[in-house]
Amino acid sequence: MKALIFAFLVLLGGNFGGYGQTIKNIVPMRSTCEDVKRIVKVDTCNRELEFYNLPDERIEISYSTEDCPKAYLKYWDVPKGIVLSVIRTPKKPILLNELSLDFKDCEKFKYNNDLQQIGYYCKETGTTYNFIDNYLSYVTYTPTAEDTKLLRRDKKCKVKN
Repeated sequence: MKALIFAFLVLLGGNFGGYGQTIKNIVPMRSTCEDVKRIVKVDTCNRELEFYNLPDERIEISYSTEDCPKAYLKYWDVPKGIVLSVIRTPKKPILLNELSLDFKDCEKFKYNNDLQQIGYYCKETGTTYNFIDNYLSYVTYTPTAEDTKLLRRDKKCKVKN
């Protein structure tokens, strides 16, 4: 079973535990719409939110649709067409203990719902892992702690000419 999980992670890019890296290194606040088109081999990234159905997973990518977009209750000093976040949902079940992830630097939390749902938020990498009944439900990639320091603005940024 571990070999199957390892193979699954390799197919996904092997980056579930990476420092904010997502499928094939699509990185929030760094990657562009054009990067996604080239890497994931898709034709569209014109909307604020795009869904891509891949063989082993479904990914949801949000893009900035203006210079200095507002996301996560802050303004970000990034141009139009930048990836703001990525959500990866595996199509096959993966147990928490099969992932070999280290959550020691992550904050564990429980959702207030009827499901046995828990999450781990890893601030440094900007990654949140969500599990239902100890199965991976989805992983969300947002700006890393470093990018938050570098790119977040408390007030709307000045548009660069």
